Amino acid sequence: VNAGVLDTAAYMKLWGDTPPTFVEGPMCTIRVRVGELIDGKDLWWQLNDSQVGVKVAQSVADCVLPFIKRMRSRQDMVQWLTDTQVVKKRYPLPIINLAILQNFLGKSLEACALLTEVEKKAVGAWRIRAADVAERLGCAK
Repeated sequence: VNAGVLDTAAYMKLWGDTPPTFVEGPMCTIRVRVGELIDGKDLWWQLNDSQVGVKVAQSVADCVLPFIKRMRSRQDMVQWLTDTQVVKKRYPLPIINLAILQNFLGKSLEACALLTEVEKKAVGAWRIRAADVAERLGCAK
């Protein structure tokens, strides 16, 4: 089970376009798998378990819906990305989203510094994406 929250303005800064009408998990500004919310590990259910439907529904009710409810503001999203140590994990997409959200919250120096680091360490399309976002956010070179 995947969950996510999309900040439309953040999406536009990230991709330079408006989001589609139907948003899938990978497009979200903040995304998580239910297992991360339960115990920090990935979670898969056995399809031959007669209680799988109940277990999935209960996990969504107990973990996913409260998570989505907590992500009501950009500050909440920044806090989540910080608490989950996205910078340390080094996957560029959540780091770029963190930079965009920081910029929206008036922390442009921190945002631009994050994007500079992504540009230095990432390869290929992520390096280009970080540079494009830095330009859209007005980061000086």
